[in-house]
Amino acid sequence: MRFSLLLIVMLFAQSTYGQSATSSEPATGDTAKNIVAAPATESATSGETVATLVIKDARFCTGVENREPVEVADQFSSEITRLYFWSAVENSGSETTISHVWYFGGQEQARVALPIKPSRYRTWSSRLIPPGSVGSWKVQVVDSGGNVLLERSCEVK
Repeated sequence: MRFSLLLIVMLFAQSTYGQSATSSEPATGDTAKNIVAAPATESATSGETVATLVIKDARFCTGVENREPVEVADQFSSEITRLYFWSAVENSGSETTISHVWYFGGQEQARVALPIKPSRYRTWSSRLIPPGSVGSWKVQVVDSGGNVLLERSCEVK
């Protein structure tokens, strides 16, 4: 009985909270194996559960259409003017944020906060690539506590 009730509550929560009007939209399926998870913890004072985040997939690309990455690669031409970083995130806890932290040549270039509601979401950020910005670009996906969940790199040649 408890299992059935829990299942019904989980299904209700997923259908109720799985929608968003922002660029963080529900993912439609698992496109890759679980990459990393930030474990859920319980607050000693409130008993409130903190989000468990799983980065299901993350890619550099030249654009996003219908919430899917376009022209995925790990090497890009120096003629590119904008680079995107797309993430599929599963959040089994409460609403939280992740950040895409962009680096070029080892220097932080931008930190983009992205809201993540419960359920599975696809979200992305982008950077203008100035002329002459040839070299290694890196994005770290960071949770609200500052923990690096994932790091990916690409080359602009």
